[in-house]
Amino acid sequence: MIKSRFSILSIILSAICILIVFLIDFKIGRQYLSSSGKTQALFGIVEILSFSYKYYFIVVALSSIIFSIIGNRKRENPRINWLAFGLSVVSLIIIFIPVWRVMILLKNHA
Repeated sequence: MIKSRFSILSIILSAICILIVFLIDFKIGRQYLSSSGKTQALFGIVEILSFSYKYYFIVVALSSIIFSIIGNRKRENPRINWLAFGLSVVSLIIIFIPVWRVMILLKNHA
């Protein structure tokens, strides 16, 4: 396990990033549901002004990718390294995808 320390660090950073961004998107979804119709129509502006700190986690996601690449160069366990790289890419993508809209759609269909 100590042989794959960069990959493990990458997995931990990716998991933290995914969890925190998911929680921020949950807060965005709650605020969207509690706002009025006019505010909902222009909610993109509210999202950018109130929740722009979500994009600071790009640094965490990029550092996770860097640690995964370092783990690959150090010839760490390939399975753990592929998992680390995959989670790193997911953590980077989830920052830019508005998951809160999917939460709203699921709540309205339930």
